[in-house]
Amino acid sequence: MNLQSNAGKTAAMFAASGGHVDVLKAMQRGSSLLDLQSADGGTPAMSAAAHSYGDVLQYLIEKKVNLNAQDEDGWTALMYAVCAGNVNNVARLVAAGADTKIKNNDGETAIQLADGKHKEKLLEALGGKLAPINEGKKKGCCV
Repeated sequence: MNLQSNAGKTAAMFAASGGHVDVLKAMQRGSSLLDLQSADGGTPAMSAAAHSYGDVLQYLIEKKVNLNAQDEDGWTALMYAVCAGNVNNVARLVAAGADTKIKNNDGETAIQLADGKHKEKLLEALGGKLAPINEGKKKGCCV
């Protein structure tokens, strides 16, 4: 179960990417397996957040995985949830202790990535404070 693909992806990452919380529960061996990072630094929590699988994300939170792990681009599960526009997952991650002040490799926080039709709700879920956006930075993650 700890085997990784050539890209470093584990069975837990594939299960999270597919929204299969039942598979994650069957694999349960503590959070260490659920925290393994792929070759690009991705985690099951990032996959669940990116694909808007709230039940998977909630399970990973309950297993106390590292919500502040960063991939090779400096992205966290919270940043992926913001870009997916999933207000519930953003609120879930913030309530579980995800750090809203972590910056990605472009110097952007999750708050700065909030954009689009759910911007107001995303900002509210992130704590309601808009951090200053540096000139020259892209505005939002999904433009």
